[in-house]
Amino acid sequence: EVQRTWSHLESIFIGSADIRKQLPDDSKRFVGIDFDFKELMDAAVKTPNVIEATCKPGLFAKLEDIQDRLSLCEKALAEYLETKRLAFPRFYFVSSADLLDILSKGNQPLLVARHLSKLFDNLHKLEFEKRKKYRLRLCVDTTA
Repeated sequence: EVQRTWSHLESIFIGSADIRKQLPDDSKRFVGIDFDFKELMDAAVKTPNVIEATCKPGLFAKLEDIQDRLSLCEKALAEYLETKRLAFPRFYFVSSADLLDILSKGNQPLLVARHLSKLFDNLHKLEFEKRKKYRLRLCVDTTA
């Protein structure tokens, strides 16, 4: 459970500058979690016998502590996404993973465009023109 949660949150808290900026306390918390988790994994790699690696004194307590801190990060992330959904209710139509992708690439319209059909009905295609700024031409499917 710890590994699955850590791997899911790593790309969010380590890979997204926007999340680090919006959730600074939780990002710092995750940096500590990341260090502790990698330290445990390094110790496991150095112990080739699986019984010895998993029966080390204090290992279970360390894993529980990491899981508790990961839960706090998950909760903060969910609350952050909820504030975005309250600000723009159409975000309720996309998954949390898609919403994180939209928010982290918000200033790159070509990368966000793939999610727009989930937010707006009858969206047929988008055409972008690059001049000084992107200009968007929206084509709507009227047959639906």
